[in-house]
Amino acid sequence: MRAARHAGCFPPDHGGWRAAAGGARRGVPGRGPRPQRLRVPFALVPGRPDRGRPQPDRAVHCQGTGQPHSRRAGGPALKGVELPGAVVALTGASAGIGRAAALAFAREGSRLGLAARRLGRLEEVAAEVRALGADALAMELDVADERAVGRFIAAVVERFGRLDVIVNNAGSGVRGSVEETPVEDFRRLMEVNYLGTVHGCRAALPVMRRQASIVGHRALAGGAAYAATKAAQISLTESLRLELRGTAIAACSVHPVSTETEFAEVAARASAGRKGGPVGPMQSADAVARAIVACARRPRAEVYPYPLARSIVWLNALSPRLVDWLASRAIPTKTG
Repeated sequence: MRAARHAGCFPPDHGGWRAAAGGARRGVPGRGPRPQRLRVPFALVPGRPDRGRPQPDRAVHCQGTGQPHSRRAGGPALKGVELPGAVVALTGASAGIGRAAALAFAREGSRLGLAARRLGRLEEVAAEVRALGADALAMELDVADERAVGRFIAAVVERFGRLDVIVNNAGSGVRGSVEETPVEDFRRLMEVNYLGTVHGCRAALPVMRRQASIVGHRALAGGAAYAATKAAQISLTESLRLELRGTAIAACSVHPVSTETEFAEVAARASAGRKGGPVGPMQSADAVARAIVACARRPRAEVYPYPLARSIVWLNALSPRLVDWLASRAIPTKTG
């Protein structure tokens, strides 16, 4: 089983994705020309035909800006968002990475539309944002409700006059193996984590096509049901990347490891004593938030806030069995 990674949405700054292929090289005297070296089809690098390194499967969400088209890529040459004065819509903003991202964007001078289910906690975050000198709109929201997500995006645009970034951060998790986890938990997580991302993208895309950008980001936690929603997000955003090729909306991703937030505690309470949860390295929500803001300012195809995370992804692409073995050492499994 492939480890789930997070879906996110920022614009690549190099004009879209394309396969890198090596050309014919000068041959050795007496041996004729060297054969053309073709790099593998999955060596997709944003705007860097000189770097055809194999890239693993990626989770991507979208961003767009009205920039001139790139002659090299055949599509728009996208640039980062000018954060001072930018309008950012952020779901799941009442705690954890969402709260940290809200404060990080506020320090950059962005205006924020904040949404979460816990309105009381959300109002506290909005007050912190305003204390930093940024304007903020707080709105209670369950991202599983498509119409409610649409109303949230409309309210942000009505309040601030535009929308530059939407961070699809809302999500939940539970612990437990496939056989232990009730179907109701699978259904609820899919509605929140996956369809919540769908609702955010569908509500924001019409605005994005005119003038803005989308960012999707989720934190990683353990559990079969949660991992399934991450795989769905990966497929969704890969499809979006292809569908939006040639437009002013491109795709990229942010991949944090497990974070030091209350996400795991909430998942544990919702799991009725079932085992599981995050293992391995941890990082702070502030570190992930800084990576998100930096990616908005200078977009990159993939961002790994934890330095060793990319190595783990590469290792999984090269030797899934080895990663399975390492994971089995960290996560006890049932036998018999």
